[in-house]
Amino acid sequence: MVYFCLIILQVENWCPRLPWRAKNPNEETDQKKVAEIRINFDPLYKMMSRHEEFRWMMLRIRRMADTWIEAIKSLAEKQNLEKRKRKKVLVHLGLLTKESGFKIAENAFSGGPLGELVQWSDLITSLYLLGHDIRISASLAELKEIMKKVVGNRSGCPTQGDKVVELIYIDIVGLTQFKKTLGPSWVHYQ
Repeated sequence: MVYFCLIILQVENWCPRLPWRAKNPNEETDQKKVAEIRINFDPLYKMMSRHEEFRWMMLRIRRMADTWIEAIKSLAEKQNLEKRKRKKVLVHLGLLTKESGFKIAENAFSGGPLGELVQWSDLITSLYLLGHDIRISASLAELKEIMKKVVGNRSGCPTQGDKVVELIYIDIVGLTQFKKTLGPSWVHYQ
């Protein structure tokens, strides 16, 4: 039994590293990626401008940009934001997909419900300013493209190499879409 545990500790990347365990080059690369705060919104605007569904959120972010910059600078003064790992974050907005049947993005400029869009825009802005690599998805095709490396992994073992995403933000509609898209591979993200 002890021998089995030692093997698991040496092989599985989720086990604590023992002094003699060989280093994984992918883990070392990840450790070198440090999240640095951002105050330039241009890359975020460019990413969001590719989707008509994000137009209202982008306008809100633009309107509040000065407030956001002031807030991130204030946070940086109060907290040590250095040496934080930059994470790969997926934000999948299932409610904005055509497949959901909701027309939240289409109705945003004509009196539709805005609460969801406000919350998503604030989350996206926060993650971006904190220096994380974010991917924003509002279609099943895009979700499949982002997660294609993982789809089809039916084993209980984690995928090897660089992780596709490390953190996922998703709504209830998106959760159903995520499970359906990944199939049995879903177990790796529960």
